Amino acid sequence: MHFATAAEEVTTVTVVTEIGEQITAHAKQRAQNAGARNVTTHICAGDIADEILDMAEVEKAGILVPGQRGLGRARDLVWQCLAESAAPLMGK
Repeated sequence: MHFATAAEEVTTVTVVTEIGEQITAHAKQRAQNAGARNVTTHICAGDIADEILDMAEVEKAGILVPGQRGLGRARDLVWQCLAESAAPLMGK
């Protein structure tokens, strides 16, 4: 069994963050090309639903449009977690 060193962990986080930034920049550009205005993107770490809902509150978002391209089964898990977490907040 191999445990990652601190340096390996930092490298992994850096690479994943860079990939996330590229993906969100591309998604933002596509949204703007399609006519969307005031497109805001964020990269977060933690519980998926909590992070989405926290960011929606910070941004005072009127609508959430989570990405789903290429997620497959992971998409279903994200939607389920988000729906279950958001349900009690609806109507606030």
